[in-house]
Amino acid sequence: MGDHWGPEGPPEEAYSRVTDPGRYAPLHAAARELLDELIERYTVVGETFEEADPHGSEPAPGIRLAPADPAASPLAVVFTSFPGLVVQLGRTETLALPRCGCDACDETVEDCVELLRERVGALTAGTFGERLVRDGGWWHEYWYRTPNGGGGSSRGRIDRKELRALRATAPGGEQRWAPWPRR
Repeated sequence: MGDHWGPEGPPEEAYSRVTDPGRYAPLHAAARELLDELIERYTVVGETFEEADPHGSEPAPGIRLAPADPAASPLAVVFTSFPGLVVQLGRTETLALPRCGCDACDETVEDCVELLRERVGALTAGTFGERLVRDGGWWHEYWYRTPNGGGGSSRGRIDRKELRALRATAPGGEQRWAPWPRR
């Protein structure tokens, strides 16, 4: 959250308001620049696709990069009409940028680009993985590490159908994605 709200925080109405969604338009250019860098640096096959736009009635364009090594995770970036990005990593991890976009959250384009580059950097370096966790039910968890010693993880509850599908694609319940092969 931006610091300009002060110690009281944002007013309640700022949570349901998006004054200027266009401020996120530079995310599209930043993502295209990153995708171009990845195509130059790594052995990947790129393809365009369309998928439902969570913010509009028309399909949103996307670019998917599949590394030459099948043990490395693919990456897909969808360019939404908000304007924003939906970034798909691994089997199920989805990162929305901005995460919210409301006036209260006050995310900056710079913060979004930094997060995008951090997550994609972990993916291409092979420091991104997924696992199944049993903890009062079944969860699908992703984790990542960054070169500077940072990282994170998150998990979401899954149902039996999703559990079966993930078990079929990740023997042993864990998938540590390989680094992307360099050119």
